[in-house]
Amino acid sequence: MPWIWLLGVMLVWGSAAANATVLRVAPGKLTISQALDTAESGTVIMIAPGIYSERTGENFPLLIPIGVTLQGEVTQNGERVIIQGSGKFFSSTGKSEDVTIVLGKNTKISGLTITNSQGYGVWIEGTNPLVVGNTFTGSAVAGMVISGNSQAQILNNYFYKNQATGLILLDLAYPLVKGNTFQDLNLGLNIDSHSVPTIQNNIIRYCLNGVVITGQAQPVFRDNQFIETKSYAIILREQARPDFGTVNNLGGNSFSGSKTPYFNNLSSNQIVAFGNQTNRNTTSSHTAIVGTKATKIAPKSSASDPVSSFSSVSLPNTELKLLIYAVYVKHAQVSQLISLFPNAMVSTYQGEQVIRVGSFRYQENAQNLKLKLQQSGFDIIIVQLPKPLPKSSS
Repeated sequence: MPWIWLLGVMLVWGSAAANATVLRVAPGKLTISQALDTAESGTVIMIAPGIYSERTGENFPLLIPIGVTLQGEVTQNGERVIIQGSGKFFSSTGKSEDVTIVLGKNTKISGLTITNSQGYGVWIEGTNPLVVGNTFTGSAVAGMVISGNSQAQILNNYFYKNQATGLILLDLAYPLVKGNTFQDLNLGLNIDSHSVPTIQNNIIRYCLNGVVITGQAQPVFRDNQFIETKSYAIILREQARPDFGTVNNLGGNSFSGSKTPYFNNLSSNQIVAFGNQTNRNTTSSHTAIVGTKATKIAPKSSASDPVSSFSSVSLPNTELKLLIYAVYVKHAQVSQLISLFPNAMVSTYQGEQVIRVGSFRYQENAQNLKLKLQQSGFDIIIVQLPKPLPKSSS
């Protein structure tokens, strides 16, 4: 294979790499930032084990150009290849975000550990990168954000102990999120806006809450494992309409080990899910998890209801209690609020990114929180959510 040395960098051309340029990065030699400055589409940047930060000469955020690959140690999920740092990135909303890596079109990252003590690990906005075999840990807000009209593929990654959330999905994002593990997080996934992701074959375990679905999001869940969530595996709000399994395409999701109901449906929609596994009564509000039969699901079940013959869930004949006043913080970062509101999460309102810090059934409670936050200099709005549904007739 022909090769030359240029400024301490070995450039390799070969048929196996489809004539791609390979840049080799190592501590004390070439930095990732320097390699990115010269990288063109098709370049593979091979990163040796080590810690890469501002102290070692990196400039954050690392902007990965079209068609460029960052590759560390995939077999170890990047355990020894650590990228830690933060820099200001201006998203399409005009807001400044604290980000470690921004992924462009047709890019790929694999075998890296990414951490950002001030904000987000990876930011994907309207692009289609491939993210495989990485670890996202120690970020102040989230391991990754996917927004815009994105078709990213997020495969076989490990999201662990980020302070707020593992993965945030916003806007019209419809990525494939498959084979990942979300562990020891306040929230595994935050799915918002109009996003329509496919969530498949993931493990969500030991999290305070597994997944929160808000806005008009319509995620598809297949063959996921929810293990020992401390609060709820799934929380639904606003107009969320997830697909946890249909008559012709069973969900295959399993729920185990939690001491509280797995589902908490605070949305305005009744959700019916076919072909999932639970080990006990797991429903709060108006969700039904049923077996494989094509049975019409009513808002409640009884001993004579055909659903109860194969369902592990019975639905209460009570008024749906919705939390109808949401408190949003504008022009702020989650990192500014996470110490006071551990469940603070990124959301959108009228096309603008906001931080949701609480929801209340009574407007007075929401107003009290608004006043306290305004006294601290925050810009606050209160948004009324859907009204309670009427009580089901017997």
